[in-house]
Amino acid sequence: MIQIKQTVEFARVQPGEFGEEIVKTLEAIKAKMVEEEQKLFDEAKKKKKAKKGDPVEEFNPDKCIPKLSDNFLVRIYKWRLSQPDCQNKGYVLDGWPKTYEQANLLFAPEGKVESFIPNSCFLIESTEEEIKDRLKKLPAEETQGTHWNE
Repeated sequence: MIQIKQTVEFARVQPGEFGEEIVKTLEAIKAKMVEEEQKLFDEAKKKKKAKKGDPVEEFNPDKCIPKLSDNFLVRIYKWRLSQPDCQNKGYVLDGWPKTYEQANLLFAPEGKVESFIPNSCFLIESTEEEIKDRLKKLPAEETQGTHWNE
């Protein structure tokens, strides 16, 4: 199963230019996000008058999780789907693409036919309540950091 977080982490640790570019891009996205979140935090702190004895809130940059653009994710996923294990065994995408536009970006040929275009695909449909009920039964470690706990 190919999930966003694991795919990005896998790409990040690859040797060579690709891995280095992923690391630099992620660091730049996170730095920009931390800067924006810090400004919002500081503005909110100024507006909110702290009472004596109240605990002082501190900004934690580690809580900022970078949101990646679709084009960046497409590049990482195309790389991942071109790896031998996906080419030889197949793959299951979990959590992304979420929209038709994202799927089109990932699988639409750009002047050449990609070898990872699925021969077939299926959609497993379920209500959100059914999914939430199943997720509640899973250990927290399995759902931590996924799109279901955002």
